[in-house]
Amino acid sequence: NVTGHRNMDAGNNPINPQTIFTGITNTETGCYIGGVQSFELIVQPGAIAVAPAEPFVICDNLMPSDGFAEFNLEDMSDQQVVDLRAGILAGQDPADFSITFHETQEGAETGTGIITFPYVN
Repeated sequence: NVTGHRNMDAGNNPINPQTIFTGITNTETGCYIGGVQSFELIVQPGAIAVAPAEPFVICDNLMPSDGFAEFNLEDMSDQQVVDLRAGILAGQDPADFSITFHETQEGAETGTGIITFPYVN
């Protein structure tokens, strides 16, 4: 059986790191032993991603003029790229996070199919 418990301090704040103790029941005999082993649980800070308020708009820059463009979302000398990345991070320190770009939501969720730059849409 698995049970969940929140470990809070007197101010109702989560304790991190937290020591987790194990209890084991033999389901055939009903014999139980508890508290003999433990491990440390450390919860690391996550990231928050925000959809940019505005679309990333670029001009068709490849011949023939057919709605395709080459661009680089890693070019930090391009203010539009800097603004896009800042919008996605929503105030989080860019030095603490890396951003990857994917053609599909599934790729973004699984960390696969990362777009390489320069990229043609």
